[in-house]
Amino acid sequence: MENRSADALSRNNQSVSLPKSGSSRESDTYPYSASRGPGAPEAGLDIRVLHQSASRLFAKGLAESTQRAYGSAQRRYQQFCRQSNLRPIPATETVLSYYVAHLAGEGLKHRTIKAYLSAIRFLQISEGKGDQFRNPLHRLRYILQGVKREEVRQGAGRRERLPVTPNIMHKIKAVWQADSHDQDMKMLWAAVYLGFFGFLQTGEMTVPSDTGFDPKTYLTPKDLSFNFPRRPTVMRVTIKSSKTDPFRKGMDIFVGKTEADLCLVTAMLRYLVERGWGPGPLFKFRDGRVLTRQRLVEAMKSALQKAGMDAMKYCGHSFRIGAATSAATAGMEDAVIKTRGRWRSLAYLEYIKIPREQLANYSKKLAGA
Repeated sequence: MENRSADALSRNNQSVSLPKSGSSRESDTYPYSASRGPGAPEAGLDIRVLHQSASRLFAKGLAESTQRAYGSAQRRYQQFCRQSNLRPIPATETVLSYYVAHLAGEGLKHRTIKAYLSAIRFLQISEGKGDQFRNPLHRLRYILQGVKREEVRQGAGRRERLPVTPNIMHKIKAVWQADSHDQDMKMLWAAVYLGFFGFLQTGEMTVPSDTGFDPKTYLTPKDLSFNFPRRPTVMRVTIKSSKTDPFRKGMDIFVGKTEADLCLVTAMLRYLVERGWGPGPLFKFRDGRVLTRQRLVEAMKSALQKAGMDAMKYCGHSFRIGAATSAATAGMEDAVIKTRGRWRSLAYLEYIKIPREQLANYSKKLAGA
């Protein structure tokens, strides 16, 4: 749930506070104190140091992005309580019910509201007030269910996200070849191929902003390697940071040469001839701007619109959805799709969009069985 919560709140950028004692007395802050006589720790153990170490490790229990997201959500909740003259901690079911109604009234979606509640839960635990959410909050559960039903009734559920399939990529490429500068087109094309053939999320191949590049986190040319210096057939991409890798162990993705028009290995080598192997973000425009998620999505939607398609039905996730859909259509086994996309659950099945024509053809197969 941590990653989903961070997604819903990722626009915020301040960290969550460390655990607080709830009291200014040293005996409450540190459970054991030298002043307690028989209960004092043995010589050589500094409880203050242990307390600081525990607080530091507690803060690292969440990814930095989640900490920033939770921090903003917690400030919003505390502001609501001040304005409503309500006590924020401990977070009672009544207060939480009022807060959910307030957020729903402001137009927040069910998924985002649940993310805000996760932030409040973490705040309560960090304040040493226990985990109120472990209790069965029946009224709150029904209120959340009501929020979700309202979304469905108003048509405000999850928007349709269509896959970027090979056929769609051909249309995008045709537009970029006509409109873009050669180097920019090669860069965009290499990025699209990487997202598709690598089953990547856009955040794994783009940079958040022009000033947000960190070589320890985001892709650089050094993260690419090939099996042969000349005429390579396999490319390895090292992903240093990912939502599916919260502890940043890093992972390698291998992509082979296709000998077809759609080929990541060929596209990447052509782009690197223009860009070079120097330091900096892997993908950047000719004028020096980095490839952000927003710029990639805008370029894709612009090309789709010029190609006469409904660009609003496509998003940054469409490359990953397209990869899963195309893999299923090609007959790739479910286990392989799950491994390629690094999905830990059956969530990848939601990404596979089977064309209605193909679904209709199953009727003929059933009739002839």
